[in-house]
Amino acid sequence: MMMVSPILIIFGMAVFFSIFSFHTHQMRKVFVGSIGLVASILMYGSPLVVVFL
Repeated sequence: MMMVSPILIIFGMAVFFSIFSFHTHQMRKVFVGSIGLVASILMYGSPLVVVFL
């Protein structure tokens, strides 16, 4: 539960931010897609840090 809680909190904050900040569906898709893109880059890039060290 300790590992899942921060992820759920961050996800919830992104949801509430997108609901109250962006009023069109297209802008919400761009916002959530950008977050997903950054998360994917970080997940796939993190093992490379070990290789270069």
